[in-house]
Amino acid sequence: PVYGMSILGDDEIVVCDPVVFGSILRQEGKFPIGAAEGVSTFTDYYKENNLTMAMRGASNGPEWWEWRDSLNADMFAAWDTYMPAIAETCRKISDVAGYEVSENIAFVDFISRAAFDMFETVMYGS
Repeated sequence: PVYGMSILGDDEIVVCDPVVFGSILRQEGKFPIGAAEGVSTFTDYYKENNLTMAMRGASNGPEWWEWRDSLNADMFAAWDTYMPAIAETCRKISDVAGYEVSENIAFVDFISRAAFDMFETVMYGS
């Protein structure tokens, strides 16, 4: 359920087990690092277009924590509604993973696309 990989030259730990992930989220420090903070594609665009609310979600510190904390109730309260949909998306991803990674696409690109599919499942419900 936990493994390491290099993403764009940075070593990362990936947590796949939702129970472990939930436990980590509940034990974060006062101002944990925002996941999107290091993605300059987002932060540069937000700054250039004065998207202050979006910038709060791609930063760190007190403003980021306030923004992120406002999502926690929805993340955990709705757990039972979106986790089955994510599990179904993951099942579909798993069905093609072996072939796709060995024949068509690099693993890091496949994982990136899989993460997007899971995100889209939550956002659009399918």
